[in-house]
Formats: sequence, structure tokens, C-alpha cells
Amino acid sequence: MKQKRGFFILSFTLLSFILNAQQEVYLPSTLEDISCAETKKLLSSSLDAASVVPINYDLVFHSLYLEVDPGVYYIKGSVLSGFKPITSGVNQIVFDLSYQLTVDSVIFQNQQMVFNQTTNDGVEIDLPFTLTPSQYYEVIVYYQGEPPPSGALGGFDTSSHNGVPVAWTLSEPYGAKHWWPCKQSLNDKIDSVHMLIRTPSQYRAGANGILTSEYVSGPWAYYQWEHKYKIPAYLVAFAVSNYAVYSDYILYSPTDSIEVLNYVYPEDLVNVQLETQRIQEMMPMFNQRFGLYPFYNEKYGHMHCEFGGGMEHTTMTSMGHFGYEIIAHELAHQWFGNTITCKTWEDIWINEGFATYLTGMVYEHNYPHLYWPIWKKNQVNYIMSVPWGSVKVDDTTDVWRIFDGRLSYSKGAMLLHMLRMTIGDTAFFQGTYNYLHDPNLRFGFASTEDFKTHVEATSGVDLTYFFDDWYAGQGHPIYWINWSQYPSNTVYIKLNQMPTHPSVSFFELPVPIQFWCGGQDTLIWFSNTSNGQEYWVTLPASVDSMKFNPNYDIVGSLIFITALENSETTTAILYPNPVSENVARLTWQPGQGICELILRNLHGQILWHKQVDFSLGQTEIMVNELPSGIYLLEWDTPVSSTTFRLVRAQ
Repeated sequence: MKQKRGFFILSFTLLSFILNAQQEVYLPSTLEDISCAETKKLLSSSLDAASVVPINYDLVFHSLYLEVDPGVYYIKGSVLSGFKPITSGVNQIVFDLSYQLTVDSVIFQNQQMVFNQTTNDGVEIDLPFTLTPSQYYEVIVYYQGEPPPSGALGGFDTSSHNGVPVAWTLSEPYGAKHWWPCKQSLNDKIDSVHMLIRTPSQYRAGANGILTSEYVSGPWAYYQWEHKYKIPAYLVAFAVSNYAVYSDYILYSPTDSIEVLNYVYPEDLVNVQLETQRIQEMMPMFNQRFGLYPFYNEKYGHMHCEFGGGMEHTTMTSMGHFGYEIIAHELAHQWFGNTITCKTWEDIWINEGFATYLTGMVYEHNYPHLYWPIWKKNQVNYIMSVPWGSVKVDDTTDVWRIFDGRLSYSKGAMLLHMLRMTIGDTAFFQGTYNYLHDPNLRFGFASTEDFKTHVEATSGVDLTYFFDDWYAGQGHPIYWINWSQYPSNTVYIKLNQMPTHPSVSFFELPVPIQFWCGGQDTLIWFSNTSNGQEYWVTLPASVDSMKFNPNYDIVGSLIFITALENSETTTAILYPNPVSENVARLTWQPGQGICELILRNLHGQILWHKQVDFSLGQTEIMVNELPSGIYLLEWDTPVSSTTFRLVRAQ
């Protein structure tokens, strides 16, 4: 069917995610809650400084004794730390601890040590002799005080529910030192952690690992938790309140199950019990795709706290509420973030992008035709609501940047989905499985390069270009399509692309387009490796309409589709481009008729429109009133239609 030259208005709605679109972008409140909760709302960069501990010892063991009354904003206790020097000449041990907490004493080999609390939140402990490398030593730090205030969330906090006090910890990324002496770094996981919590007898205390002992002595209740998997300091946590307790169980073999232990507010017990049962449709899929729940020898669980989202503390997630997506997101973290943890906060997407994508995969697995496309649409629209920003964190001192919901969460998740679309399911899932079970990474730390290495190995593809574009690069591609229909159901397609940010010159990415032909639909993925790339495809019948990115499988916007009257083209040159003066010029081979020039901004809005005699062979483009930026110049001639990218320089 021959189409009239000009804009082809599709009978089906185009997915025109225009840069900085005026329409409202829908963001699921659950994702917003999750990212806000994990931003931690710490007060200032001075409180949020990274670890001051030198890399000269390996942590082996922590035993925490804590006295906590959730009705009082105060913490008191001691931490026994077992460690091994990894360098020679070690005669001082340093821990991270807030200067606002008071160290009462330090014991090493049954002797009190001289120590110094520094204003940059360190505890420097002078030792009586130089330690022997690789030998095991223990030191005990006794401390107490009011942790530094952290707003709604942060290292240590108290609040109330239904008139009952609750206390909890939430340490990511820099808050562990706010409530206990530790090594708050991403270079040393603790081999095992024990935690004994004393609290008034009307309360219960939840924490990482297995509850090995609980008893009441006078007015106090004691809870002993033991966690025997490697764990970074920011994932060590507890919560205390008048919890109601129940367990769900997930079968992973005919005779074995994983306990899901829940500490929830009594007033919310009935509703929460219904929500946590949804793990029955989440964990089995994660087990199948990524290997058995990594902490199956202990438990999984939730402890109710007073904040908006959730925090994936190992084996015992802290939960502000129990929505479907946040349950899935925090559960997914047990594989991505807790088993393998980002090596630096620059790579937080390894934690958050994966956990967000696995939330989407729960929808794909359980509700493929309902919530899965909605979930992808929400991510794509959210990502493209701003034309810049990289998955790679460019400022790790800014906690809000680390936990940027649009970049670390949604764009990180869609990076994974587009990688999956690029290399295929087999290579993607096998590479991810191999990454999770790499003995050099498992229960340790990993970088983007570590993950890239594994998916390159399974796909046989050098993915440097992909990670340069979607991990380090900013923005996303904008597309416009020229097309024409030939006899014998052949369709000509030309894909034109313009990135929204100069950090990427071209996004090499498969592009999906759906064609409707005589009542049938055909989805074709076009391997787009260069700008202006041309394709010829044969379809079952004449094209009635088409739709760009119909299932929201890529991050990219379409501004328009132009139908060509026939296959003839006319060559033109636009110069200078970029243009820094007042005038640009367009020249072409003259012909008969009238051509039209339309200048648009990146919203697709027309800035001016004029007609030119085609026989003149040239025309001037006045740009003196245009702000610097990128524009689209559409040139419609009697035989073809072409769109130029016009750059107005300062």
C-alpha cells in the first residue's frame, strides 16, 4: 500500500517517549519507597565519610553484646573483634565508630589499652607489641552513648507503633559506625557474627542468623543470634519491639524447607501474614534461576520497623511495610548484594539494579501478560524522565546519588534487561549463575567488570561497547524512522538515532518494531549498529500500522515515523554543523516542485515551518534566536523526506 508522504499517524498509539515529555511519568510508589529507604537520610557528608580503617588486618569474628531499651534513644555494649594482621609491622588497630559515642575502655589480652577517639570517627588502639601476620587476636571495645541523630532513618533509630516503642538499625552505606565499632569498608567481610541483645522483658529482639538462645532474667530478656556466613558491617542489624512471631516455610526438596521467620507488629499481624505468604511464588523462581537461597542453613525473615521501605539485612530484612514489590526486592538482595556485594559504592547497581530486575522477573514469571509489561513501562518512563545520568555512581560521597532510584535501581535493572535481549536468555542466565557461584566472588565483593567477564564468557561477545554505553555512559537514544512499502510485501526501514547526552556517540542496541499486516502482527528486532542503518524486510501482507518498542524492552524514545513516497532519495548537505554563527545552509541537487523545512526541538514541537522552491538548490537556516542545544531539521522534498540533527553551539 503506497503511503502519502509526510508524518504517518499510526492507528495504534506510538510509544513516543519524548525527551523531557510533558506527560506525567508514573513511578511505582514501592520503588520510590525502596530507594528512599536505602538512601538512609544521613545528616551530612561529615557523618557519612567512608571507613578510616587501614587495610592491614582481616576481620574473622565479631561478638556484640548490646543493651537496648526501644523506649530510650541510647545504646550500651561491647564488641569483641577477632582479627588477623595481613601486613607486618601492625602495632595499632583502628575501628570506625562515631565520635558521639563514648569508648569506656579497650581490653587486649586481659589488659587495658591506650586508645584515642578521633574527630573523623575512628578509634585508634595502641597495642603493647607488634603483631605477627596471620595470627589470630581478639580485642574488646566497651562503649555507650546516644548515637548521632540521623533524621527519619540511619545507623540507629527509635520510634513507636500503636503507642509501643521500637528500635532498629539501618547502616547502608555509612551508618554502621553510628552504633557499633566496626570496619565500615567494602574490602573485608566478617566471617561470622554473634549478637546478644538485652532488652526489657516485654520486647523481643530480631537479628541476623539463627536464634540460638532466649531467656528472661528478672526485668530483662536476652536474645542470642548467631550468623555464620560472611557479612559486611553495613548488613549487620537488629530490631527490638513487642513483636508477634510466626514462620512460613518454603520447600526446596521433598524433605527440606527454608524457614521465613517474621517479627511483626501485633496490630498488623493478620494483614502481614497474608503478604509474606507471597514469598511462596518468589523464592522458588529465584532458587531455580540463580541457585538455592544462599543462607538456607539459617533462615530468611523480616523484622518490622518504622520507615517507608525496606533494607536487606542478611537473613532478616528490615521492613517498613509489606508490599508485593518490596518483599520481592529485598528477598532478591539475598543473592545480589548479600551473597555478592558491590566492591565499591560506585557499583551499587550490582546490588540495586539486580534486586530491581528480579522484582520485574517475579511479574514476568507469575503475571507475564498483566504486570510484566506494566513494570517495564514504568521503568522506561522513569529513566527517560531526565535525559542524563549514568548507572555508574559519579559521586560516592553523596548518599542520595548512590541510591538514586532512577539510575541505580531502574536504569540498572533495564541495563540487565537490555543485556538479556542482546545476548539471549541462555547466555544471560548462565553467565549470571556463573557469576554468583564464582568461588573467587561468592560471599565476597565484585565489580561491574567481574559480572561483565562472566556474561562475555557465556555469550562469546565482547560487551565493552554495551557497558560503555549503558553503565558508564549517560542518557538514552532518541529514534526517528523513515520507511517505505514496496511491492511483494517488502518494507524499507531506516533507523536514525540521536543520543540525549554527548557521553555516548551512538547506542548500539537491537531495536524492536511490531508490524500489523492484514490482522496479523509480526515483531522484528533490528540489529542497529550504526546511525541511519537501512533494512529491507518481507512481511506476510501490506503494513497497516507499526509500533516502536511495543513491549518496552529497550530504553529509547521515538519522536516520529516518516513514510517515504517511494524509494528515491535526494542527497543534501547541512553546514556548518555544529553552527556557532547565526546562519546554517542546506544545499541539494535542484529539482522541480516545492520542499518543506520544519525545525523541531527534542520534544517534537515545531519551532518554525517554511516552504522553499526545490529548484533553488539551497536555503539558509536562521539560528540566531535559538539557545544552544540539539534540534531536528526535517526536509520534505517531492521525492523523499530526511531529518538532520542540527547542533546549535554557543
